[in-house]
Amino acid sequence: ITVPSYGSGPLPNKIVCEISEEGELKQVLKITISDDSDEDLFLKDVYGSLRLESCGDQNCYLPITYVYTLKNVGQAHMTITKFERRRGGTLKHLISGTDDKSLDFGETRFIQEKALLDVCAEAEVVTVTTVEADSPKGVRSTNVDRYMVVTGPEVGRLDIEITCEDENRHDCDDIQPPSFNCNVGGCADHVLFSYIGPLISSSVICTDESGVVLVSKNIIIGERVNLSGLGSQNGPSVMVDCQLINPNSGELVQEIKIDTCDGLFLKEVYGGSFRLEGCDEKNCLAPIKYTYTLENIGTNSLEISELQRMRDGRFTVDLLDNVGTTKLLADETTTFTEAEELDVCAKGEIITTIQAKVNSPNGKPYLEENEHAITTDNVLTIPPTKLPIEPSFETSTVVKNNVEPKGVQTGTMSQIQEGYSIVAVLFAQLLQNASEVLGYFSECLMPRNYWFGF
Repeated sequence: ITVPSYGSGPLPNKIVCEISEEGELKQVLKITISDDSDEDLFLKDVYGSLRLESCGDQNCYLPITYVYTLKNVGQAHMTITKFERRRGGTLKHLISGTDDKSLDFGETRFIQEKALLDVCAEAEVVTVTTVEADSPKGVRSTNVDRYMVVTGPEVGRLDIEITCEDENRHDCDDIQPPSFNCNVGGCADHVLFSYIGPLISSSVICTDESGVVLVSKNIIIGERVNLSGLGSQNGPSVMVDCQLINPNSGELVQEIKIDTCDGLFLKEVYGGSFRLEGCDEKNCLAPIKYTYTLENIGTNSLEISELQRMRDGRFTVDLLDNVGTTKLLADETTTFTEAEELDVCAKGEIITTIQAKVNSPNGKPYLEENEHAITTDNVLTIPPTKLPIEPSFETSTVVKNNVEPKGVQTGTMSQIQEGYSIVAVLFAQLLQNASEVLGYFSECLMPRNYWFGF
């Protein structure tokens, strides 16, 4: 049953079909076909007694042509007496498809049959042909052949592509880290820290030497603390005082003093709570943008019912609301982006996985996924005035009110010097100028906070 176009324009918003049997009304079907309707039309959907086979340019029935080749491969003249094919339980005689039924040795005849193939149905369409031919001496030759066409909706028709670039359109794998020494021979004008604990949430108040409040806010682990307007980079020393306060009890948890003119180093941890991520133009946290492209590479329409993003298999974010459209026709594409920060100073692999649940109008829902990996093998170069320290412990020389962050090891200057005395002697034996070596160590042992580990 074909519903034709309504005059020269489209069909009306709703069509009504009445189905009767011997004059008795059996069904009344009201089918909404407007684009504004919440009910979409899908091929192979059943409406009462009617099954939708085509809609506009989308058609489940593809016109095809079977071509049967009959060739005399023997040594004698042959005459075709029967040619028939059986398909889906239906037998059809096709010998009338050729006027000349006699074949000399090596001669060929072609018989064609037009048909409609239901490409939306999942099936194996088998055609079996039987041909008989007689020689002038009455010898009969019989040949049976079999041909099969496999049809059905494709599985995994949604293609997911993930790319990642920085603000300069560089691939995220190609972003270079800044140098380890954050401010050589000068003072920082602004610094960026990330809060790493010890409390899950804290109130932080940071002031400069004159008591001007630089920042005052509540923070949670992973949040950034940005201190700006610290003065001229070549001006006097600027000592920043940061207090961490328990937001529930109001108790002072920690007080951290940071000299912004005394050699700041990226990834250094102050007081066990603040990790330096950047200063002035140097920054470990690079803004990046993920681009997700979803394309329907199949022949039928599909609908995305769920879309989730996982990063390193730990965090799951629902992205379905970010998609411009969840319904994709064949060859249709939708693209959206997600802004993130990439720690270019770290070493490791960041794996992003996109998983989509797809509903196909012709089959059961299925899952489709793809992943994207960013490899950061960047190792910060430690300046020659700094001796490398094995990343096995955490040291802090700034702890107030006897409140120590969990996992923080503290000690006096003499205790730390005693711990390094053996190492200092070994290095003094290797170098001629022992005083130079001790100079290195005296710089290392200034009251500064070090944190090493995960």
